[in-house]
Amino acid sequence: MMSSNVSVLMYNLSELLVGNESEDYVYDVFPSSDMKHRAEAILSQPDTMIALILGLLAISANMLSLLALINLSTGIPHARLIMSLAASDMLIAVSLVFHVINKILNPLDYLGAGPTYIRLRSHCLHMVIKALNTTALNVTLLNLLGMALDHHIAIMKPLHYHMLMNRRRSILMISLFWVIATVCGFSDVIVSIMNPRYMRLRHRYNFCEFVYISRYQEEYTVFVIAFICFVAMAFVYIGICVTVCKLHDQQSSAGGNFRQNKKALCTTFFILGTFVLCWIPICAFQLIMIVQVKVNPEMVQRWMYVLGQVDSYMYNLLLVNALCDPVIYAVRMREMRQSYISLFKSACMLRHKGTLSRRLTQRERSTSFDRKFSKVSLLSSRSGEQTQTQQLQNSQNSPQNSQPLCHTESAV
Repeated sequence: MMSSNVSVLMYNLSELLVGNESEDYVYDVFPSSDMKHRAEAILSQPDTMIALILGLLAISANMLSLLALINLSTGIPHARLIMSLAASDMLIAVSLVFHVINKILNPLDYLGAGPTYIRLRSHCLHMVIKALNTTALNVTLLNLLGMALDHHIAIMKPLHYHMLMNRRRSILMISLFWVIATVCGFSDVIVSIMNPRYMRLRHRYNFCEFVYISRYQEEYTVFVIAFICFVAMAFVYIGICVTVCKLHDQQSSAGGNFRQNKKALCTTFFILGTFVLCWIPICAFQLIMIVQVKVNPEMVQRWMYVLGQVDSYMYNLLLVNALCDPVIYAVRMREMRQSYISLFKSACMLRHKGTLSRRLTQRERSTSFDRKFSKVSLLSSRSGEQTQTQQLQNSQNSPQNSQPLCHTESAV
């Protein structure tokens, strides 16, 4: 699901093309060109440039969110979940940037042909980057589910919230999310190790190539986790909305915690809404392609380029979602706005200090130069005065020495 070259569509299509162990399948569009022409061809594609721009913006925005959350230094479990969500969004963008760089530096050449080292390097790097991307997508889903459970406990059991969601349990829950996502992200490696088919094909394909052509792909776990999370979040938020409506007239008994939880709930609804709008198109498209590859493979092969372009632009929506989350934090959460302002002030102060230090350094240099110049001028003026004094003395002494000569001449 990273792009059209690492989507379920292309993997299922590759199974059709290499399932009969054909040597004619080429994965990369420009496998035989040199690096310069390959980079020009890849970066000239509009979908790739849009993805790179969105990815770099998402990395910067989520990095700023992480710094703001660290600067906030609160022990609230919800803040830890937001940090985990920002880290997963940033990992999605980082894996995309690495994928584009890897396509330029290490294109996927012919399967089962070519130098062994090049084939192993290109396919293994491709496999790792793809697995990291799938891990990030799964963690994003699980983080949203964790936010739903956190709000459920905060609103349904506000008096027991800090006991049920203490520091140890919240860190354990987030760690469990990352472990599950990592196992699912690298599940194609685990399945391929246990696949007896590899023993029959290892004389022709290395392990990373076999993982690539395997019928099982780890992207399938994204659809399973997405379905489970969507259903679970729907039940949780429906229950929360019913409770919020019942407590609407009892704000005095709930106090400020209710209003705070309601605002946090609205923020999560914004995050969840952008997530659904950005995820539903690509999930539906990929599910349709999985069916079409099995039912009508000729149509998929005929329209492969167009379908790949559609898949690429739909994946860019995921990057838009990764970019929207930090913006929602900045708009909806007062603590995050204050933390952003504090970071901005700190950056301005550091810049001001750097400017002052440069000015002081320049002033010290100019002062030392002026001192040296004044010292040299003083020495030169003193030497000039001594020279003038000596000349004056010489001029005063010269008539006295010549006076007797004048008297002698007159006498003669």
